[in-house]
Amino acid sequence: MGMTVDWDNPMANCNRNHTPYTILKDGWLSIDPERKSQVDYCRARTYEYINPEKSRPRSWFNLVEKMQIDQDIVKTECYSKDGKIVDQWLHTQIYEGNPSTVEVDKSLGNGTNFRPDIVMIVLDSVSSTQARRSLPRTLSYLETQMGGMHFHHLNKVGENTSPNAYAMLLGWRIYSANRKAVNAKDLRPDHDKICSGWRDKDPVIFREYEKIGIPKFLLHWSCEASHDLPNPLYHTDQDYLNFFQKNKPILDNAFLFVMGDHGPRFGTPSKAELNKREINNPLLHISLPKFLRNHTQLIKNLQENSIRLLTQFDVHATLVDLLKFAPESNFTDFSEFDVMEGNENNGTSIFRPFPEKFQKRTCQTIPVNAAYCLCEYKKENIDDAMLIEKLSKVALEKLNGYLRENGVSGSCETLTLDKIKSVKSFIPVEKTNLYEIHFIVKESKGEFRVLLKKDSNGVFHREGF
Repeated sequence: MGMTVDWDNPMANCNRNHTPYTILKDGWLSIDPERKSQVDYCRARTYEYINPEKSRPRSWFNLVEKMQIDQDIVKTECYSKDGKIVDQWLHTQIYEGNPSTVEVDKSLGNGTNFRPDIVMIVLDSVSSTQARRSLPRTLSYLETQMGGMHFHHLNKVGENTSPNAYAMLLGWRIYSANRKAVNAKDLRPDHDKICSGWRDKDPVIFREYEKIGIPKFLLHWSCEASHDLPNPLYHTDQDYLNFFQKNKPILDNAFLFVMGDHGPRFGTPSKAELNKREINNPLLHISLPKFLRNHTQLIKNLQENSIRLLTQFDVHATLVDLLKFAPESNFTDFSEFDVMEGNENNGTSIFRPFPEKFQKRTCQTIPVNAAYCLCEYKKENIDDAMLIEKLSKVALEKLNGYLRENGVSGSCETLTLDKIKSVKSFIPVEKTNLYEIHFIVKESKGEFRVLLKKDSNGVFHREGF
């Protein structure tokens, strides 16, 4: 109470031996019998869920007898006889009081096939290699005890959460994919009115599971420990390990996805050279239900696909596979099958061999901006001072033009050049005509990388940031 949290070491000032004066167990709240003699009275209040960012506190009530709690969050306060607060505690639970709002569609399956649960834990802004550094015990446990496998080359499809979440959960491309830089055609959004009204009717994947009466589909999206700064994630390793160890009997009957939406975008490490890759390479780690951990065909498929270039559209296709197709054989057949036939996003189930037309994964074949692609191309520094000045000027003009195009120039200062960090050409430049300009602007020291491609008339076009 009244303590300032040190986010570099948030547990530093905590009393690890403290236990609350109140107990919430199986939906019932009570005062700890061993603490009753130490308090004059305790009171509690619940918080009514409004939306993911808001809850409404209810009135306080005196906690005398054991009471049933009908909300997810309840706060308790206990007072000594002289009126001082001796304990405060925020209890949480998952209260399953409301029936499903989705009607089960019996035509989608008779419900008799065995269906494991789906558990998705999304760690916002966490990259593949960052997770290896920050969560070594957790990932080791998943791999050695729960049949987990690490997928090394998941490629984000957009800059922030929205485009990646839509790709993962609905299979939608909500922004254009600019791919001229790698000599591939640009892709337009297949859904671009995402903010035009309520989205309750959208075919989000967990609602599709709910229609067939799937036992459980859990999606947990964690932001606090990783979104703004990467370092706090280190402190969660033991907590995640404890969680998976404690819940292993439940997760042994689940497909477990531990993943990121994109890599770290903020904080000092985001400016490091390594982050050029990490920001585009979110975490993907999949653990199998216990009954599939020795499935020869499935393990072979996963091992091969663990080193492929993947996108969130493949994650979506995998969830569709587990919903519609894998259950048809009771999860015994994972042979080649085009789960998302005819889709322009090349979404392919990670649990199956990739069809031949999707096997060659490059920046030219995935629906991703060229600037985000993980594939490494050879570059060389440019020494021509006049060319450096010209490219930097054009890059800055394109950046300011982008702000105008998106209607925010009135809220932003016109950006001016502070420092050129590097100007590189993709070799052989005679064929690629492609350049990468890395620079810092004076306004708030913003740092940018811009791809420019020169056309046959010598005009430079922006191909991505």
